[in-house]
Amino acid sequence: MTPTMMPKLQLDGVASTAIMTLRARAEEHRRRDRLFEDPWAETWLPCFEWPRSLDAWYGRYTQGFLAYRAYEIDQIALDFLDQIPNSEGTSAQIVELGAGLSSRGPRLIGAVTARAPLEAQDQSETASSAPTRRHLTFVDLDLPAIIDARRRLGVYTPAAEDTRESASSALPTHSGTDAHPYTQVAVECSVTDLAWIEHPALDPEVPTIFIAEGLFYYLPETDVRRILDALRDRFPNTAIVFDIIGMLEFRGARRFSTRAGAPIQWMLPPPFESVYPRFRLEPLPGWPPSRLLDRVLELCWSRFGRTPALLSRALANISVLRAQRSGIVAARLESRSTTS
Repeated sequence: MTPTMMPKLQLDGVASTAIMTLRARAEEHRRRDRLFEDPWAETWLPCFEWPRSLDAWYGRYTQGFLAYRAYEIDQIALDFLDQIPNSEGTSAQIVELGAGLSSRGPRLIGAVTARAPLEAQDQSETASSAPTRRHLTFVDLDLPAIIDARRRLGVYTPAAEDTRESASSALPTHSGTDAHPYTQVAVECSVTDLAWIEHPALDPEVPTIFIAEGLFYYLPETDVRRILDALRDRFPNTAIVFDIIGMLEFRGARRFSTRAGAPIQWMLPPPFESVYPRFRLEPLPGWPPSRLLDRVLELCWSRFGRTPALLSRALANISVLRAQRSGIVAARLESRSTTS
């Protein structure tokens, strides 16, 4: 049964926010000035019942910021992959904590292929040498309801109808291109159940970037610290990307999220840069907070018209407001030896 032919799927509570981000990406795909293409979101969205509890939360600005967030995290992940030597047999892992209805795997594979150096293409055309092959592993970690929805959408096909994953098993799909094969693995587990840290699909010796898009502020901050400490022990000096809610947006975001049955738990007190010592992080090279702020002003606010763009830049120049902003954090986890 194809996704569009099956009965509409329903998600509740925190899981329902995955439909909101899916809608944002599908609508982004339809824009003439789109930041990225996402035909998967376009195909998947009609398969879900839209939760009416999200009506008050979702709108033009929410769509724009969710689409920008997805795009920017893609760029950070691509930059991370670019830093890895692209030699024969090189591997890398992209782990999405709370994967939701993400289509990041095929999006990144498409971007990696498009960005492949021309010399590699020339090399592949010669009889004396073959193109280098780098294998990517995408690990989707989420609750059973989400993984089941992803399976129904065909993300992990081919798969047996009665296959079920747990924290100790996975369902892989091999795909990609000759130069960029990839494996996509589903792990049914709560992110707060740290059993997944030891999952056999996760290799601590392989360059890894963890992505927690729209996740951490739905968890108690103590759980966020537990997760980061576990990653620090198992994957020292690895990269992580996540977004946080600042004081400026916390009240409104908490009100809307509570109505949706998924209350945001905490905010980052100002200044924004305090996130690094607060969670024992180091800025990811090339992605300091100042650059991420400049990019959101350029790539996101500019899309809402001249007046909002000018106003957002003016407000960003007021230090007390800039310190209270929300945003994306791109970081490396400091090792225990560094923090002790």
